Amino acid sequence: MEFNTRTTALSQICLCGQKHKKRLSDRIHACGCGVTMQRDLFSDYLARFVDDDALQVAKAAEPWPGAEPLLRTAWQQAIQNQPASGRQPPSSFGRYPSDPSQSGSSEKENLPEPKAADAVTSAQAGVRVAESVKV
Repeated sequence: MEFNTRTTALSQICLCGQKHKKRLSDRIHACGCGVTMQRDLFSDYLARFVDDDALQVAKAAEPWPGAEPLLRTAWQQAIQNQPASGRQPPSSFGRYPSDPSQSGSSEKENLPEPKAADAVTSAQAGVRVAESVKV
């Protein structure tokens, strides 16, 4: 899909319809209506709802309650996984809010903490259960 990014201005528009002029260095979309999201993730989400070089705000707002927790988790994991790789998170990605109440959605308070499963321990536990069930 191709559209004019200058006229759609996805990085400056919100689901509530307000337009927020941002500097290129502003990496977080934060609106008074309560929507707070990493700017690039939010723009990518909005791009799905562009028709004939115009953002269909009402269409974008409808599935937002389901998409927001997924995007928030992606944002959080991108920031948290960078230090594990030995690299600093890119400043261009913005900082994940430490206070989950910074966005208007009630969903984010229920977000699961990303955890890596210990495959060896899980497999060993499964073997022990299987052995104890043998008759």
